[in-house]
Amino acid sequence: MGFLVWIIAIILVLAIIGQGVNTFISGVKAGIDKLGITPIVETSTDNALKIAENASRNIIGNSPSMTK
Repeated sequence: MGFLVWIIAIILVLAIIGQGVNTFISGVKAGIDKLGITPIVETSTDNALKIAENASRNIIGNSPSMTK
């Protein structure tokens, strides 16, 4: 069972790297919309997008505090 979890985790990481975080999260969001559990997941995905955006800004060095 542990081996299966590692395989799934590796596939997810490769999918995120290949598509980009925003594309991956928007794809997950589109799938969730089809399932009909939008309100619960929408807040989670919005928070995840904010975290990813802030992390990428910090890595690149374009944080809002540096541009002022």
